[in-house]
Amino acid sequence: MKKILFFGELAPNIIHGISLANRLNIDLLSKKYFLDIVEEKSELKEHNKRTSSKIIKIWSYIKEIYNLNKKKKYDFFYTIFSLSTFGSIKTLFSILSFKMSNKRKVVIHIHRGDFEIFYNKNLLNKYIVKIIFKLIDKLIVLSENQKIQFSEHLDISKIFILENSLIEEFQMVDGEKEEQFIYISNYIKEKGIFELLEVFSNDKNLSLKCFGGFVNNEDEIRKYESKNIKISSFINGKEKFQEIDKSQALILPSWNEGQPTVILEAMMMGTIVITTKVGLIEELLGEDYPFYFKAKNQKSLKECINRFQRYENKDELSYKLRQIYKSKYSKEIHQQKLLKIFGE
Repeated sequence: MKKILFFGELAPNIIHGISLANRLNIDLLSKKYFLDIVEEKSELKEHNKRTSSKIIKIWSYIKEIYNLNKKKKYDFFYTIFSLSTFGSIKTLFSILSFKMSNKRKVVIHIHRGDFEIFYNKNLLNKYIVKIIFKLIDKLIVLSENQKIQFSEHLDISKIFILENSLIEEFQMVDGEKEEQFIYISNYIKEKGIFELLEVFSNDKNLSLKCFGGFVNNEDEIRKYESKNIKISSFINGKEKFQEIDKSQALILPSWNEGQPTVILEAMMMGTIVITTKVGLIEELLGEDYPFYFKAKNQKSLKECINRFQRYENKDELSYKLRQIYKSKYSKEIHQQKLLKIFGE
């Protein structure tokens, strides 16, 4: 039986799209392979902060990777490419630690759609990327377009496509939608939360439910609570899918994304999505999807909500979203692709 060592963040200890995707992949791989985990246990309050305690924590992970691999001699090291300068250094040193104790295969996974922005930001990022790509054996990306993009940096035979999927799958419940919109994501500025709250605070005829994890801005977010805006902490499992199912539409106003798990959840439930056309979202929903708006633009968001309210083909669009999920992003299809990547 092949042995895999995984390093990265995992749900439920931290909840965001990448940690949920990691949990799904680890659960599926562990059904067929022997798998050990070095779990990165960060907190949302550490978002965008570089502290000495954070560096010490990373160093402890690197030592753990080295010691485990020296003892057990894994066939694969599987980790996530963190697209920040600090995160990429962490990724590089985790790979080097593995290679120093056992020169077997390294698989890295990129869950985001802003690699070129990161790569071109400075010379240090470019240098780190080039070193990492020399050390790895396989790169997992989210789409065909990403595969083409990364072929400029890496031999295309080393690049594998694995679309995101969901840990839990549910079916929509027949029934009337409630007169509300829903936001499910962490309360981070880059998720567009403040543009969203401003739009709904200026139109009391619109109703919004928000669910997410707080960073360091809970008091600022809570100020927007009112009769038409409900601010809640993160939800998961059946409760989350019930909220998505009964909402008119999911709104995701992010400034950047990969393949957001929450959009897949809405597609599975047949709930229409109102979103920015950033990252790989257009590849999820299609070029001609009717409800895109401009990131960081309150006017564009309000116009998109108005367009949605006038839209007469909601049932047809709901059905189309469910079919796209089943044909391309289901857990069954995801499992087949994942096991093939590690089975070769």
